[in-house]
Amino acid sequence: MLGIISRLLKKNKKSWQFGFCGENVIISDDCDFGSTEKISIEDNVFIGEKTCIFAVGGVTVKRGAIIADRVDIRTANHYYDGPDLNYLPFDEKVIVKPVVIGENSWIASHVLILPGVTIGEGAVVAAGAVVTKDVPDFAVVGGNPAKIIKYRDKDKYLQLKEKDAIFVKGYHDIPREIVKK
Repeated sequence: MLGIISRLLKKNKKSWQFGFCGENVIISDDCDFGSTEKISIEDNVFIGEKTCIFAVGGVTVKRGAIIADRVDIRTANHYYDGPDLNYLPFDEKVIVKPVVIGENSWIASHVLILPGVTIGEGAVVAAGAVVTKDVPDFAVVGGNPAKIIKYRDKDKYLQLKEKDAIFVKGYHDIPREIVKK
């Protein structure tokens, strides 16, 4: 495991010091992380290339999560409205809120996740979605702003979880299959 992380970090020419980094974490090329000490990544996580995680408010990525390429996770926003506003269009205050990516969730490519959002366990966020609110467990969401499209089969999910059938855990051994629908 350390060999994979070490090799990828050397390839990226960066040395990140995460608050916590579990086993079998795969970080692809050209990722950008801010406030790395506030990022916690559990076991069997994949982070795709050119993903940006700016974690001044804290980010937790739970076990088995997959974050595809070019995902943008933000935990801070400018203060732009209120009785104590000092400047326009926003002032020197920054509002920070943590982001949590749930266990075995899948964040597809080009997703933007805004401060304070929790992505539930087993949730799927469709490509290009802008997530402004919490996503329930097992929900499939998409759009701007992201809305619930449907729910995953919870029984099948729990059956696979019981078997510990985590995709990233067997990443290099799982044969790929193209399915046409």
